Amino acid sequence: SRAVDGDDSTKSQTKCSGKKDAWFKYVFVEAARVSTVEIVNGNLDKKRAKLDGASVYVHEVEGLKKKCGDIVVSDSSSKTEQTYSVDCQGAFASGIEIVQTVKYKKKKCLELAEVKVYGFPGQDSTASSSSSEPTEEATEGERESGDDCPGGTTRCPDGICKHVHMCSRSG
Repeated sequence: SRAVDGDDSTKSQTKCSGKKDAWFKYVFVEAARVSTVEIVNGNLDKKRAKLDGASVYVHEVEGLKKKCGDIVVSDSSSKTEQTYSVDCQGAFASGIEIVQTVKYKKKKCLELAEVKVYGFPGQDSTASSSSSEPTEEATEGERESGDDCPGGTTRCPDGICKHVHMCSRSG
């Protein structure tokens, strides 16, 4: 995905929909303590408001989806001002997800120049914090509002509801 290529001159863009929520999911190679998710807005111009109100979640290893926070877009058009840092408080997670439920000009979409996840691998919260960026795959798309899976499961890229740590396994 272009949102995780280290090049903020490229961007990842979801389909825009009036009905479905836009989402971007980032699955780690191994579970990690997530301290911060940093997002560079894909739009520095007047379209920057497309990102306003987007929510950042961690997919906890136990299978729960926990909200870290929402993005409130600033009025500035500088890249520095359009870089948002969301605190996930060291949640032990297998991935992160950014969800846009707020409409911009009657549609919901995400345009992300860059998404970086800061924290450290493993469950031990006493490990020294480093800016490691665990990566495996990033997916984006859209889904029906309220199309959530039952208790503790998530809809994997294959469309089947499973515990989030099972999504990246094949077979």
